[in-house]
Parts: sequence; structure tokens; C-alpha cells
Amino acid sequence: MTVLVGWPLVVACICTPAPPPHETVRMTSTRLRIDDQAALIETPVIQLLGPEGPLTVMGTLHVAEATYYDALNRHLKPIVLFEGLASEPAPEEATADVPFVDALSAHGLAAQDLGLDRDERWVRADMSVTELEHALRAAGANDEVVQDFMGTSDRSALTRLFTATQGDARRSAVARLTLLESLAIPMDPAMDLYWEVVVGQRNAVALNTLAEQPGAQTLIYGVDHVADLTARLERQGFKVETTRWETALRVAYADLQLGRVQVEQRLTPLLQ
Repeated sequence: MTVLVGWPLVVACICTPAPPPHETVRMTSTRLRIDDQAALIETPVIQLLGPEGPLTVMGTLHVAEATYYDALNRHLKPIVLFEGLASEPAPEEATADVPFVDALSAHGLAAQDLGLDRDERWVRADMSVTELEHALRAAGANDEVVQDFMGTSDRSALTRLFTATQGDARRSAVARLTLLESLAIPMDPAMDLYWEVVVGQRNAVALNTLAEQPGAQTLIYGVDHVADLTARLERQGFKVETTRWETALRVAYADLQLGRVQVEQRLTPLLQ
């Protein structure tokens, strides 16, 4: 309580402290599992109930099984907010990297930008490339760091890997296991610029867009964003009702011609 004294007036002011500033949740929302038949990586589909109604938050991977994107498509609501820096082509203008797409397809895989059914009802909920670059530089990023975070993902390594292993079931399975391992590696929580700018500031833009789109019922973002998005939504009065896990990639031991113990030993560092 603050008391202001002045002649002849005494005013008592009961001040409510401001809520603490939001701290970005630094966690990758994937789940790596080993069962009796296969190694799997899964991503969350979170159902929340907010002041204005229900909202589904989907965490996604940029490369996964084609059936994974089919499953996500079945749960999309009419208005979808999505991640995507604003300089990328609009859906009708997007051009496919044909060698990359063909290499993935031969192994039952797909890229997110082609696997999800994006249409005119989708609303971008992200920063522009220029905004993100300015935010990174304002936070102290040098040219090398900006390039690392802003550069277009290099698909050439995956194209070579999956082209070279076509037509051989075991080599295909080993290539898929290599992809599973890379997808399961979490981003280092100590990378301040990544979490506070690339994740935190973009998540703030996503929720500002949500506030401007009251009819939106689905928010799709990468798995590094989901834990923080959920925490921000809970601060706004949303409640998590359910979390369902979708299998993004499954690699069977039989296809690898290995036993469960051998695969588990290979994945042990990622399972801890």
C-alpha cells in the first residue's frame, strides 16, 4: 500500500503488482519412443479451451511420413494460423524442389510445405524476414548467426541420402533412422538468441495474430515453439484439455534387420 499525504488530503492507494514478464519456455516438443516393433518420433496436438472458445495447437516437423501430414490434415479447423516467414511464396506461387520431393516420396516421406493442405483460409501468423533479421541484430547477432538462423534450409544432404538409398529396403530403413535421430535432437536451451528471438518473439507475433482472428481454431507451428506458445496461452486464460501425440516417423526393427536392443543402444543418448 502506498500512502500519499498532502495538506489537507490523505490518499491511500492499493497497488496491484504487475505480472512478471513472460520467460520463453525453452523446450522442443517431440517424443521419442521405443516399442516392441519400432522406434518412433511423435509430435503433440494440444486441445485448449479459451475465453473465446476452443483452439488446437499442432506442433509439426518439416519432414516426416506422408501419412503424418494426412493425419494432421484431418484435424484442421476452418481458419488456420501458421508459421512461415513472410517472404516465402504464397501457396499458389510455391514451387517444389522436385529432386527433394521425389527422393522423399520414394521412402514414404513428404515435406511439410507440400504435405499440409494449405488454402485461402490459412492466415500467416509470423514475422517477416526483415523483421526477424532486425530483431536478431538488435539482440546482438553477428552476420554468421543471422545467416544460420535466416538461411534457407539446406535440403541437398537429405536429397542425396534418400536418392542413394532408393530400392534397398534395409538401406532405406537406415536412412529413415538417421532422419529420426536428427529430428529427435533438441535445440540447446542455452542458445539465447534462438529461444528469445527466433522462438519467443515470433510466438508473440503468432498470438497477436490470433487475437486479430477471433474465428481461428487451429495454430500450426514447429515443435520448438509449442511449449512456449502453450505457456503464453495459459497466461491468457486458456486451459489445456487434452494432448494427443501423432507419429511423425516410424522405423521398424525388421526393416533395419536389427533387434530392439541394438536400436535402443543407438538411440540411448536421445532417450534420456
